[in-house]
Amino acid sequence: MWPTVIGPPAIPIVIESYPVLLALTVALGFAAALVLALRLASLPPQRVTFALLLLTAFALAGARLHFLWANSQLATAGWRPYVFWEGGVHAAGGLVGVLLAAPLASRLFRFSLAAFADSIAPAVVLSLALHRLACFARGCCFGSFCDYSWCVRYPQDSFAFQFHRQISIVGNAESASAPVHPLPLYYLLLSLLVMSFGLLRYRHRRYPGEVALLSLLSFSVGALLLEPYRAVTDATVFVGRWPQLSVTAASLAIVALALIAVAKLIGRQQATQHSA
Repeated sequence: MWPTVIGPPAIPIVIESYPVLLALTVALGFAAALVLALRLASLPPQRVTFALLLLTAFALAGARLHFLWANSQLATAGWRPYVFWEGGVHAAGGLVGVLLAAPLASRLFRFSLAAFADSIAPAVVLSLALHRLACFARGCCFGSFCDYSWCVRYPQDSFAFQFHRQISIVGNAESASAPVHPLPLYYLLLSLLVMSFGLLRYRHRRYPGEVALLSLLSFSVGALLLEPYRAVTDATVFVGRWPQLSVTAASLAIVALALIAVAKLIGRQQATQHSA
């Protein structure tokens, strides 16, 4: 009888999709922004690289802090809630972080804010699109109930299934959640449309900063239209009667409109001075 050969024990390796896709979002978004800033605006490579590192840090911090604002119960759980790779980042907070960091970066590294913002705007929106793939894979940001052919059902270990079980829509014997709107995919489509618009508009912009401001406005208005399709759960934070994500989208749209008005006014004043 031949002896039994015992091989090395199996080593279970579990690779979670969310942190991998989040890392790809950061890496690809950074690379796309660098390429666009160099090719479209011809900005200095070294200074742009450091500027983008600053924007990335602000974006990740803003995305995580926005998540903690929406889940305030986690803020008292030590240091772990503040590391973004534990999961839980909000794209709206990341976008606010970029908006705050861009003027600082242009001042620190001495280049035009408008030229910088216009060139990297499509890459920022690309990052938002890629992040939605991570959200869809993780099963977070799920939509409200729907019965269309494109609606999706999430598996038992998903947030959607747990919420539906909590409110007795599905039972423990069910294999998936009730069908819901694929909200991350809606946002993915919105982001791709805004990114395409920015790339097409860049060569025909009428004033410095137009691409960035119109991209911000179109994405914010799109988000405002999509947010009603988000599921309202126990974790939903309200500002008055409105969900805070809708308030954030509306606030960003108002800021974009105000900046567009200011940019056009400055452009008219400069045109008048040149013609005088």
